[in-house]
Amino acid sequence: MATTTENTVLCAGCGAKIPRTVSICPYCVTPTQAPEAATGVAEATRERLGRMQEKEEFALAMQWTPPPGPAPPRALRRGRRGNSLLVVAGLVFLGGSVWSEGPRVWLSTPLVVLPLALVAWGLTDLLAVRRARAELARGELIRRAARIAGRRSETTVHRNRGETTYFFQIEFADGTEGEFAFPGRGASHEPLTAGVTGVAYTRGPRLLAFERIRV
Repeated sequence: MATTTENTVLCAGCGAKIPRTVSICPYCVTPTQAPEAATGVAEATRERLGRMQEKEEFALAMQWTPPPGPAPPRALRRGRRGNSLLVVAGLVFLGGSVWSEGPRVWLSTPLVVLPLALVAWGLTDLLAVRRARAELARGELIRRAARIAGRRSETTVHRNRGETTYFFQIEFADGTEGEFAFPGRGASHEPLTAGVTGVAYTRGPRLLAFERIRV
């Protein structure tokens, strides 16, 4: 396992930076080379999560599979632009065919490069969205008893529109902990708060969903 800093190492399974003290990677559950190492998750938290696992709601939550979630906002914008470019390319080709008295004549003119370029641009955008959605399905979906230990947020502005991403510090019943990203869903969605317990559904460094279970 490669060393990154004095206090962190790289997970051999997923390559994520993890604290040297953990025995299991919080992102892919790969054991580290130091299984005897102590973790930062308090014994009281692990005991609380152990009691939660005895509830009927926990068994039901462990059977549920969350949806993969939407592609990143930037990819969705590229998808909308790609569809628009294909529509514009079709209109340009149709208009050029009428203006030049037929598709064959239009195809023989240098101006036909314009709709072809729009089509290529549009398809590139749509393929980017497809790759972004495929990226969401990469990695194993992991369901674990968990507690939200804290959160922070980052907001980026694009064309006067703010996009917020939350980063939740999550503690797990197996003694591991890690920070997972979760996209903001607008003012109507209440973000998770510290102390909430339940089942965390993670895929790599992303939090897909969190099913609350009181204990």
